[in-house]
Amino acid sequence: MDFLEVIEVFSVINAKKYELMFSKFELDSKESILMKKKKIKKGELMKKLLFVVVVIFALCSLVAKEPNIGKTFQAPPFEPRDDVLLQEGFETGNLPTGWTQSYVNGVIDWDYQNGGHYGNPGSSHSGTYNAFFYYDDYSAYSTKLITPAINLSSVTDPELTFWLAMVDWVGDLDELYVYYKTSAGGSWTLLSSYITEYINWTEITLNLPNPTSTYYIAFEGVSGYGYGVCLDDVMVTGVTGTNNLIDEDFGGGTFPPTGWSVIGDGTTNWLSSNSSNAGGSSPEAEFSWTPSFVGTSYFTSPIVATSGQSYLYLDYCHMLNDYSGANYSIGVATTSNGGVTWHLVSEVFPIGDIGPETVSLTVNTPDVGSNNFQFAFFFNGDSFDLDYWYLDNVVLSTSTEAGNIVNLANALKGNYPNPFNPTTTIAFSVITPGPVSIDIYNIKGEKVKTLVKGEFDAKEYNVVWNGTDDNGKQVSSGVYFYKMISNNYSSTRKMIMLK
Repeated sequence: MDFLEVIEVFSVINAKKYELMFSKFELDSKESILMKKKKIKKGELMKKLLFVVVVIFALCSLVAKEPNIGKTFQAPPFEPRDDVLLQEGFETGNLPTGWTQSYVNGVIDWDYQNGGHYGNPGSSHSGTYNAFFYYDDYSAYSTKLITPAINLSSVTDPELTFWLAMVDWVGDLDELYVYYKTSAGGSWTLLSSYITEYINWTEITLNLPNPTSTYYIAFEGVSGYGYGVCLDDVMVTGVTGTNNLIDEDFGGGTFPPTGWSVIGDGTTNWLSSNSSNAGGSSPEAEFSWTPSFVGTSYFTSPIVATSGQSYLYLDYCHMLNDYSGANYSIGVATTSNGGVTWHLVSEVFPIGDIGPETVSLTVNTPDVGSNNFQFAFFFNGDSFDLDYWYLDNVVLSTSTEAGNIVNLANALKGNYPNPFNPTTTIAFSVITPGPVSIDIYNIKGEKVKTLVKGEFDAKEYNVVWNGTDDNGKQVSSGVYFYKMISNNYSSTRKMIMLK
């Protein structure tokens, strides 16, 4: 049998597989559905075996062109949630509000410009301004640039992140020293020093020791006749304490657990499973494809009081076994009227297996603040196209400092999932009430969508992009950029639509 004959056999079997799938809608009984899915999966196995034969035959025959082998997509883990306690990009072009200077040697101010001296580096790390310390002689003048007081009293694992560029000028180089102190009248303690060249913008991350409620950080620039000390995108993050409203590991012995229920379709598809596929421990919640249905099923939490809250945190681990994808979605939604109205928090359209992974979401739907708040994990579509979805370690919490804007910042936090198809959720926060816009651009720099435009209060937000442009037309696969502008803050991030 030559190569073309193998391909012909492969094509015939593949056609048989789709003929079997087409007969799905003519089968009514549970037993028929089960038998049909088994037959199709057997056909899938034969297809894979024949595909291996084809590849081996092609390699042995020294076929020049590589086969185009598609890879199953697995959604990346969502980054763990850290509260942003301080964020500064120096985009006002002046000493930021709340920041101060302290002269150590000489009277040289920190300046704010785009890049370093004589274009070294050529631009700021992001936006149009960075902090800049420079003097054109060897006098070793030095000045501390000092943050406002930061409340780290209830924060674990606080970290300082900043971007540094410091270019050598024919052997001459400036220096940067980072200090901290734990009170306004306390003494400065050296945290780290930078006395070598950073020719390109480099991200620096430091753990912050001895956290207090009045914590200060200082960046001391020392002139050495280099091209200057360039500092940008300073951020302090940490995990604040939380109050758990719901903490469910599905190990209580009954299912659904007390207060949980299933709303809509698929009431018998949700069950307890003596497995640990989601990444937690046995048992866990499971959504099964059988009995097969087409519709929406909501696995709904107990009612909790959220009065006084403007946003909540939802953390959970999950794992999904995809079957054929494309015809369903999974996600999280909220309600405050018993499921009459649902508000979307996050939605994923799987195109392959997902996880196991841990997901962290900020919830700020209109239901937050209600004393009848509920959230639900939902399945929407044709359950036949999924095998199983596992859930565990579900925690709904509120920050102990909820509503305190010291934990907020103007920040474009990222999108999940990424890559995505065709929807993704973009998280952002606002520290000062005012106008906010988020626009989406294609790889050519052309604006395809104005996603957000309006006045926003100081809190955290999620917004969903469904992959359409301003005319409602679905955009094509590829790389896209989303840019947030709020007051003097500007940030751009990248995302990928993968169909």
